[in-house]
Amino acid sequence: MPDCQSHVKFIATNISSPNTLFVCATGAYSPKSYQINIQYNKLSIQSEVSGIGMCPYDPFDNATAVLVENDNPGNVAALYSGTVTDFIKADPLIFRPALYHRNGAQSAAYVRTLRNDPKWLNEPQFVGSFDVGQQVYFFLREVALEYQNCGKKIYSRIARICKNDRGGKAVLNNVWTSFQKARLNCSIPGEYPYYFDEIQDVYTVDGLTFYGLFTTNINGLTASAICAFSVTEIEKAFNGPFKDQYHNKGNWLPVPETDVPYPRPGNCSIQDSRSLPDRVINFVKDRPLMDKAVNQQFGRPIFYKGNCLMLRLAVEANVSGNGEMVFYTASNTGLVYKIFVKPSQSVLEAPKSILSTTYNPFEQPTPVWSMSLHNEYVYLGTDTSVVQLNVLTCDRYSKIDLCIFDPYCGWNEIKNECVAIKDKNTQRYAVIFVN
Repeated sequence: MPDCQSHVKFIATNISSPNTLFVCATGAYSPKSYQINIQYNKLSIQSEVSGIGMCPYDPFDNATAVLVENDNPGNVAALYSGTVTDFIKADPLIFRPALYHRNGAQSAAYVRTLRNDPKWLNEPQFVGSFDVGQQVYFFLREVALEYQNCGKKIYSRIARICKNDRGGKAVLNNVWTSFQKARLNCSIPGEYPYYFDEIQDVYTVDGLTFYGLFTTNINGLTASAICAFSVTEIEKAFNGPFKDQYHNKGNWLPVPETDVPYPRPGNCSIQDSRSLPDRVINFVKDRPLMDKAVNQQFGRPIFYKGNCLMLRLAVEANVSGNGEMVFYTASNTGLVYKIFVKPSQSVLEAPKSILSTTYNPFEQPTPVWSMSLHNEYVYLGTDTSVVQLNVLTCDRYSKIDLCIFDPYCGWNEIKNECVAIKDKNTQRYAVIFVN
C-alpha cells in the first residue's frame, strides 16, 4: 500500500553545513529523521534518528517544519515542527527538540505545546511555518473551541513562539511559555461576511506579507480564496487583548488589560523563560488565545472563486518589473490555475486579479500534494509522479486581450503575436503594456 511506504515530509539545508540535508519521513508509520551528506554527486546518510515529533506517521496528515539557524538558545540551529507524536493523532504539538553544541554539550532541553489541552491545540492541521525575527510563526486550522457552544466549526489560526523560549521551571516545564495564537480573517466583507475559514496553504515572498490559500468547509458550498496578511497586522493582533471563557457555558470574552500580568506573555525580550513569575506562567497556560482576529490586507480577498477546491499555493512577485504578482494554485482534481494580480494605486485599494490560465496536466483527476515554483516551471507532486509545468504559455494567446492578462507576455505589433518578455526590465519586441 502507498500509505505504508516512507513519504518524505520535510527537507532543509543549513547554511553552516552547505553539503548537508536534513530530511524527515514517515518511515512506513515509523517516523525517521536523517542527516544526509551530499558530495561528489553522491548521497550518504550521516545519521538516522527517530522522527517522532518532527513529522507525522500518516503521509496524509498535514505537518510543517522550519529550520531556524539564529537566535535559538546557544545560537544552535534548531528544527521547529508542527505535527502529531502518536499513531492515533491524539497528541498534536508544536515542538523543538533538545539542542546540542558541536562538542555534545546540551544547549537547551526540548520544548513543546501543552499536552491534552484543547485551548492550546484542538485537532489541528498544520500548513506552514516561518522564521520571523525573534519568533517562529505557525499557520494551521483547527476546531474552534470558542465556537463549541454553537456547534463544531473550523477556524484558521496563526500561532507564534519565541525562539529563545526554554519553557518554564516548574509549571510548564519543557512547555512553551510564549505560545499565543490568533484567528485569521479571510472573508468577503458585508453586513453578513462570507468567511473562508479553512487555510490550506501559505506562502511568503519577502517575509513581511503572508499569502494564505483558504477554502470554505468541504461539506458546504465549495469556494476558495487568497488573502494577504502583513506582519504589522499579525503583531497588532498579538499585542491586543487576550480571550478567555470564565465558565464552561459562557461566552468567550476579552480579558481586561488590568488582568494581564507583567511581563506581558509573548515578550521575547525575556532572557530566561524559566525565571518568569508563576502569575505569568499560569496566565499563559490558561489563556493562549487572542481576542482579535488578524485583519486581511485591503479588507477583502485578493482573489476568490466558487465551485473550486484549491489546496496548494505558490507565488511569484514583480514578474515584469511593474509590481505584478502571479499566484499559482492547484486544486483537489489536479487543475492548476495561474492568477494575474495587478498592483493597486493605493495601499487601501485591493489589487485587481484575473484568472489568466487554467492548466490540466493530468488525464484523470489527480490530487496534488505538493507544489513548488522554480524559474519558468511549476513542479507538482502527486501519489505517483512529479510533473513539470512550463508557466510560459504566451504562444497559446491568439488575441491581444488575452495576451495582456499574462504578465509573462506582451504583444508584438510587428509580428502580430503574443511573445514572452525575455527581459523583465525592458519592453523588448515592441511590447505594449496596458495599465
